[in-house]
Amino acid sequence: MTTSPLTDSAVAAPPSSAPPIPRSSWLALVVILVAEMLDGLDALITSIGGPALLADLDGGPALLQWTAAAYTLSMASGLLIGGRLGDMFGKRRLFLIGMIGFTLGSLLSACAPVAWVLILGRVLQGLLGALMLPQGMGMIRTLFPGDHAAKAFGLFGPMMMVAGIGGPILAGVLMDLDPFGLSWRSLFAVNVIPCVLAIVAGLRLLPRESSTRSLSLDWTGAVLSAAGMAAIVYPLVEGRELGWPAWTLIVLAGGIALLGVFLVQQRRRSRAGRDALVEPSLFRNRTFLAGLAIMLVFFGGTGAIGMITALFLQMGLGMSPLLTSIVTISEALGMMLGMAAAAKLGGTRRTMAIGMVIAALGQLLTLLGIAAQGTAVDAWLLTPMMLIAGIGIGIAMGPTFSIIITGVSDAEAGSASGALTSVQQISTALGVSTLGSLFFAIASGAASPVLGFAHGLEAALAVNVVLILLSIGLLRFLPQRAAEDAEEL
Repeated sequence: MTTSPLTDSAVAAPPSSAPPIPRSSWLALVVILVAEMLDGLDALITSIGGPALLADLDGGPALLQWTAAAYTLSMASGLLIGGRLGDMFGKRRLFLIGMIGFTLGSLLSACAPVAWVLILGRVLQGLLGALMLPQGMGMIRTLFPGDHAAKAFGLFGPMMMVAGIGGPILAGVLMDLDPFGLSWRSLFAVNVIPCVLAIVAGLRLLPRESSTRSLSLDWTGAVLSAAGMAAIVYPLVEGRELGWPAWTLIVLAGGIALLGVFLVQQRRRSRAGRDALVEPSLFRNRTFLAGLAIMLVFFGGTGAIGMITALFLQMGLGMSPLLTSIVTISEALGMMLGMAAAAKLGGTRRTMAIGMVIAALGQLLTLLGIAAQGTAVDAWLLTPMMLIAGIGIGIAMGPTFSIIITGVSDAEAGSASGALTSVQQISTALGVSTLGSLFFAIASGAASPVLGFAHGLEAALAVNVVLILLSIGLLRFLPQRAAEDAEEL
């Protein structure tokens, strides 16, 4: 991990003595934020355009799960090496290469004539997005020295909330307007113009940095981790439709074994004095291990429920994509309110627990609201319950990263941050594959489509409530607050 070009005196300088930030730096920040927002949008779009996509490509439920999981899985795999490549070859260069590749992946997805081409486009988006996204933080520290950096980083949260709220609305509008008869393809094509503008602006505005080619890259570890994650997700997505043949269980076990080999390989590489993707000492750190477990369990379930709810509204209740996006926006609004509340409550384990309890309550109320209405479900009556769940998720998310990262040493912080971000992505892929399979299995076995999809959503919500309660139990292994030191096993 490269160090910032800032000097100690620059960091310590008060805002009044710091030189003003040039206009070009703020424009460069816009380029970086566009990349972040596009990633947030593309992680959500399949929930709105899913039914039209299935009808056009004549695919089954597994295709819809793959359109989401392929993106997050490839993103998770690439993030482990994306930051290191930026250190080796320059953050500006990798950012632009990543954005060009992301644009091509969007075009390929928009033009996909068959399902496998769409999945390939999503993989390309995820892999190249993983090269692009890690470079933004480092470039911001170059563009905004000293105390100005806090102002720049402070824009990330609000912009991500804009993406979370505006993204589904944009997707719904595009699906309803159906520009040029593109249907679901417009959700990918819409990326192209902002990407091209950002590439042109980035060539002129983004800062050039010296690269450190002497750093080594652990390709073996990258392949082992990516293969292990893919081998776990693949049978979870395909197993239900195939009737769970023996080979799917063998592949699943093989994926777990590959991740074990990856951990052993990382330990040996570190002992040999070579750079590792994940510092092995992290796996003796109770805070880090608990953080990984919480992110897998909590974020996996809550991330999947959003997609499943949107599918229920469209496929079960027959709502339009636009109305679906308006109904589901209540959870995104709740998350925004929750994160603001978390800042007031403070970065403590107690804050996370409060958020998780509220999230579980909101999910449980949504479940009961659907069950009480039978076949005459009024989606608008569910919005207050989804708002409550969103508030809880936002409160729980607020302190998560700060508590976990503060629980590791300075030497481990970079590796821990990359690993946690990757786990957040893979947890979404696992949640979509497992809860999505449960949802479709129950829906396909029911006599009434409305009841089938309703019962499928109820089952997914029930499982997610259990997962949230499990996350609350895991909180006891985290420090009380971000300031406490790590405790090793």
